[in-house]
This record gives sequence, structure tokens and C-alpha cells, in this order.
Amino acid sequence: MGKASVEQKTYMYMPKKDYVVYYYKDDDIDEIPLHYHEFYEILFIIDGNLDYIIGDDIYHLEKGDLLFIPPGVFHNPIIHNFDIPYERYVVWISVFAMNKIFELDEDADMFKDESVNKLFLFRTEGYTRIALEGKFRELFNSYEEKKFCYKSEGYSIITQILTLYNRELYNRSQNIINGTTDTLISSILHYINANIAQDLSLDKISSVFFTNKYTISHKFKDIMKISYYQYVIQKRLSIGKQYLLEGMPANTVYKVCGFSDYACFYRAFKKEYGFPPSKLKKIHNEYMNI
Repeated sequence: MGKASVEQKTYMYMPKKDYVVYYYKDDDIDEIPLHYHEFYEILFIIDGNLDYIIGDDIYHLEKGDLLFIPPGVFHNPIIHNFDIPYERYVVWISVFAMNKIFELDEDADMFKDESVNKLFLFRTEGYTRIALEGKFRELFNSYEEKKFCYKSEGYSIITQILTLYNRELYNRSQNIINGTTDTLISSILHYINANIAQDLSLDKISSVFFTNKYTISHKFKDIMKISYYQYVIQKRLSIGKQYLLEGMPANTVYKVCGFSDYACFYRAFKKEYGFPPSKLKKIHNEYMNI
């Protein structure tokens, strides 16, 4: 137990080409701020007292919950206390590795279907929970021991986990849980995403939600672990990043993602990612093995 280290690093790209597997049991960790990756992340919750922000929603977690977080989706845990240690398995899967699974079975990407979009939580119980925890334990042990053919074994186990998740999505199972949108923070997140190119000043948000702007600012810092303005900038940059990768000119991108001018967009982009917008495609393609 103790403070986690690797999971706290907010990697944008995979540290390895295929997949990595972690197991943690923590009675104290540093705050993990809102962040996103350019790879898939699967978490299996063994125990703990926490909620999880994924995208626009807040998910109230229980033992045996599986969280599936696609690339580009903002997320972070909200740990209420450590009366119960926060215990979980974490699997990072590269886009390269996931595409290999898709090649084997075209049905493996049910989670991409728009009709089931943004359904990130699969709640398990009874035999299913026991069996799924066994799969994650088997995957972690295989990855740690690295015996002969461990990668093939790992791909096989990950495919079994994804198969179970995709079948639940396909059947519109009651075990697929929606996040809550009835909190102030969740409502504001939805509003920001729907109005990303508009005025998103605290004054504007406080008037829309009839709430003191200092209350909003405090709640963001307390729950999201970043300031309100940091969140807005990160969301605008992530959207701008996708537009750039799709080929939209930078001098157009800044407008559609809400920056006042290109210079402001450029400075924020370079500060966040460490390189200018003009280098994004080259760096992205290198990491994504394109």
C-alpha cells in the first residue's frame, strides 16, 4: 500500500506499444487531476470509496465495477476517503493493440456505436464479478511474470474482457450504468461541451446556473482538482487538437474551439503539449505508429 506512482502520471501516449497492466491497493495517493489519454484505459474496481468523472458525467462506483475509458475522454477519480483502501486493476491498451483485436472480430467495437455512446460503466455482481476479477488477476500475473508467449496470453484475456463488455452493450443490459447529470458540476460540464466556442466566463456560467461564481470555482477545484478556467482551456485544446488532426487549418481551429485569436491558441497549445500546433500531426503519427 502507500502512494501510487505510475498511474498518477497523466500520459497522453502509451509508454509501450501494446498494453500495460497495473495493480494498486492504496491507503493514500496524491490528487489525480482531470486528464485524458490517446489510448484505451480499463479499470476494474476491487474496493474503495470513490466516484469517477468520465466525460460530462459522474459515476458512483461500487465493488466489481468495470470502467471503460476510450481515447480523448477526460476523467479523474474523486476519492472520498481511505477508510477502505482504493484497490483496482488498471489496463492501458494502445490504439494499435485495439485495432489488432478489431481485425479478429468486427463486433469487438460495439462501444463505438453511437447508440451506446458514452456508456462507460459496466456493473458486475455475483459469479460475473468473481470471474471478471479472476480474468484481471490472470492478466496482471501474466504481464508481471512475462513467461513465454505472455503477449498472446494477454491479448486473449483482454479480448475475453472486451467480449463480455461488448455483449452487455449489445444487449442493452441493465448492468451498463449511466452517469449522473443531476449535480451542478455535471450540468456545467454538459453546458461547456455544448457551447465550447461561446462565452464560457465564470460570470456567464454563474448567470446561466443562478449560482455564485465563487461557489462554482470552489467546487471545480475541490472535485475536478483543477480550476474552472484550466478545465475550459483543456477542453478547448483537446477539441482543437482533433480538428488539427482532421486537417483543419490552425487559423480556423482557434475560432471553432473558442479562443479569442490564434496567438492565444498557440500559446495555450504549446504550454499544454510542449510543442506548437504545426508539429502535432508528425508527433501524433509517430506515437500512434501511423
